[in-house]
Amino acid sequence: MAPFRKESYSSSIKEIVKKDDWISILKSSSSRPVVVKFTASWFKTPQKVLCFYEEISKCYDACFIQMNLDNFDKVCDKYHVKIMPTFFVFRYENIVGRSDGPSKFKLIKLMEMYCNPIRNKSSHVELQSYKKETNDLR
Repeated sequence: MAPFRKESYSSSIKEIVKKDDWISILKSSSSRPVVVKFTASWFKTPQKVLCFYEEISKCYDACFIQMNLDNFDKVCDKYHVKIMPTFFVFRYENIVGRSDGPSKFKLIKLMEMYCNPIRNKSSHVELQSYKKETNDLR
């Protein structure tokens, strides 16, 4: 059985469903960043945030995952997750960056600081478009 399940709305974001899977993914953060989106079943993530997270996952070289705090309440307590959604970037099993709330601008800044962009023409064009869009929101 695979250590995670792909979400129906994304081809690149994986939903972590078991604690062992979380530990395995976290250990993989030594080879490349792990970007985690914490959410909850009771929280209706705005569609624009879902789409943006999916699209941004295609532009950066990182492992993008989603975790439901209903299944990982101890993990959420450990990292003081209080706002939905909350995004983290992990490297070497440690948090290196965090963004609370559904801000596209803050998520782009988090990615720029800790993740390498994917070097292909289509992702470069998308990334430039997102950067312009988020700068317009400032």
